[in-house]
Amino acid sequence: MRVSRSGRSILMRNIIRPENIVAHSDVAPARKNDPGEKFPWKLFALSGVGLWVEAGAVAADESLKPNDNGPKISDLQRMLGEYGYGIDVSGRYDIATTETVTAFQRHFRPAQVDGIADSATVQTLRKLLIARDSQLENNDPKAPEPKNPFLGA
Repeated sequence: MRVSRSGRSILMRNIIRPENIVAHSDVAPARKNDPGEKFPWKLFALSGVGLWVEAGAVAADESLKPNDNGPKISDLQRMLGEYGYGIDVSGRYDIATTETVTAFQRHFRPAQVDGIADSATVQTLRKLLIARDSQLENNDPKAPEPKNPFLGA
């Protein structure tokens, strides 16, 4: 599958960096679930539209799940927010956190979409933050500031 010309055209017309291409479910996790886990995000990224990293490895450590509390939950929420998801850092694995993790998994870890942040989900998020930061460092500093699709700007 190739990315359509219209996909590339959107990038050019709106000055959106390829790593900022997101799904409806990324922007509104509580209301949207499209395009879903079957969308070929990896192929799009390989064609220069979007950002993709291979999923982290599953480890036998404890998963973060609904109703959990504490600093690990705060760290997860902070990383999701840093990536662009609109989530409050409360330290509680609440409904909003579950919905956001589910949206993240639909986009970046489609093999397991359950709203539970296991080690592979958290590791994938960390890898994405590193990859995104690397992309930003390699972009032309004179380029116009891109729109943030998570904020609808």
